[in-house]
Amino acid sequence: MYTKTIEDIKLERLIKQQEIVLRKTFLTNYNTQQATLDLFKKSIEHCDFNNLKHNRIIWNLGSYVNIVSYDLKIIGENLLFHKDEWGKRFFARQSALLIYEAIDDILELAGKKFRTIIDIFSNSQQLKDELNFLIKEINNYKKEYSEYLKKIRHNCAAHRDNDSIEQLKIIVAISWSNSIDCMIKFDNILMLFGVFIQKVINIELDESTDLPS
Repeated sequence: MYTKTIEDIKLERLIKQQEIVLRKTFLTNYNTQQATLDLFKKSIEHCDFNNLKHNRIIWNLGSYVNIVSYDLKIIGENLLFHKDEWGKRFFARQSALLIYEAIDDILELAGKKFRTIIDIFSNSQQLKDELNFLIKEINNYKKEYSEYLKKIRHNCAAHRDNDSIEQLKIIVAISWSNSIDCMIKFDNILMLFGVFIQKVINIELDESTDLPS
């Protein structure tokens, strides 16, 4: 039923060799992202309590990116280490669904309102240039993977084709190694977003504790 490529077999061997190190890396990332998420939650609650609408937009984007990255790593660990072929494709589908939904949300959250806020800062042009680079990266990713992500999302993840054979055709055709590549590339973009948002937050704290609403 399933076809394992040479790339799949090589990747399985490599992951098995590096399993202990990889699992420690996942655990370290989980601890870091949980701590970061706790900070974002408290900061957003502070913004809500003090009606700091502009500050909230910054912190909310950071929190959203962190949640997606956190979820993607949970899915990714299962995708990497699952022994069952159906299980691998299940987590590949969950990865595709998460990424498909996150792309447009991030583009919206980093859109006009966010750009208006960074215009306030002294190095706004540099920030806008960095943001434009990130938007280009995510749009290039979207161009490369949108059809793959949409096909899975629409037929065997968020929605399911009523014809089970059509579902199975899509599921069986999923390449495990390619799905890992797709996931890693998107998480790399999320990490770049995280670094950028942290820079924006640092500037916000330095230049104006409470931005005008």
